Amino acid sequence: EAGRVAVRARVLDAIQHLDAIQREVVDLIYFQGCTEKEAAELLNVSSKTVQRLKKQALEALGADLGPDLNLPAPPEG
Repeated sequence: EAGRVAVRARVLDAIQHLDAIQREVVDLIYFQGCTEKEAAELLNVSSKTVQRLKKQALEALGADLGPDLNLPAPPEG
């Protein structure tokens, strides 16, 4: 249980290091349960933009959290 709390705190901290728009996309999709289309409508951007922002956010989180959580590093390129 303590380990899960520590992991959760680390993930939430890593999310705070994302760009504001990436944080918003992560929040809408993963915490609020929105689809990519719904997130796009709420943010007044295209679905493609939401897909790109989500990918960038997940890559950044993977790079930030990978060493701490034994996650694989995101592919380079």
